[in-house]
Amino acid sequence: MKSDNSINLLIGKDIARTAGVQITDEATPATYIADGEIVVLDELHAPLAPGSTVADSQKITIVQGRGLGGNGLKMSTEIDGRNVIRATALSFRAGVEQVTYVGYNAATATGAIDVSPFTDYKLTIVYNQDTDLFSEQFAPRTFYYTTGAADTQQTIATAFVNMINAELFYNALATVVDNGVDYGIELVGQPLEFDVETAKYNRMRWETMVSGFGTTPVVDQVEMDLGSGEGEQIAELEWFVNGFDGVINRVHFPAPKGTSDADLAADYDILSIEFFDTSEDYAVSGVKPAKCVVHIALVEGSAQTADVLAQLNPWLASTTRQFPALAV
Repeated sequence: MKSDNSINLLIGKDIARTAGVQITDEATPATYIADGEIVVLDELHAPLAPGSTVADSQKITIVQGRGLGGNGLKMSTEIDGRNVIRATALSFRAGVEQVTYVGYNAATATGAIDVSPFTDYKLTIVYNQDTDLFSEQFAPRTFYYTTGAADTQQTIATAFVNMINAELFYNALATVVDNGVDYGIELVGQPLEFDVETAKYNRMRWETMVSGFGTTPVVDQVEMDLGSGEGEQIAELEWFVNGFDGVINRVHFPAPKGTSDADLAADYDILSIEFFDTSEDYAVSGVKPAKCVVHIALVEGSAQTADVLAQLNPWLASTTRQFPALAV
């Protein structure tokens, strides 16, 4: 029963700060913290006044509203300004699918398929985005085409595109691209299945190898990028972090999901505060000091982001390590 590196995740919605926000009187809904609202609290659990420093409140707690009707509040571990070791901000960055060209490259308008009659053409796609078994797993798929006397760039490209797209195995989408003279094969990664319990967030990645293609160029025009702050990433992190609140089953299926506030369709900016917990108030805390991280996921462009930063930045700047202002 220990946790040497606990993680809290608070998820904010695309809303504005409630005027006169408070967390103690649910019977006054006009000022009670809204569902998905993020507020920094002082040592007395009152909203920290913007501009406050550690001289005003040595410790802070960050809270997420869960709505009216007894849904309660989601609160972070208490953060002591003397023990904060890192504070970072990560702006949303959209994930990008891989794009590869064999032969003509539609992005640069260069390249062509080298045509040779009576030749065995071989194209192998080695999918390698699967890391579920503790290391990168390779899934090679090989396609063959033998040219005749009358084959052209177009017939070669078309043959391989048809074979690749006919695969029942998960595959990149293949398309014939050309400029009317030169032809090529475009491979574009397709979205993978995501389920917070059974299929983690990922994007397709592969290596492309050819044989018999002569001088045909193979270019990875766009590298896969998982991005940062995608809704699926936040949902997956939320599912994992629920383990620190008692939802620890990771073996039996279906596993309990616990709370779920992440919006798969939303884009999130992320604020993170790392610190050491030296308190004796938390029974399950492992070796002292225990490492803790609080992540705050805020919908990109949300009006409440400025209010959260107005509370956090002056306080972080006044801590022992005097952190520069966070911005997203």
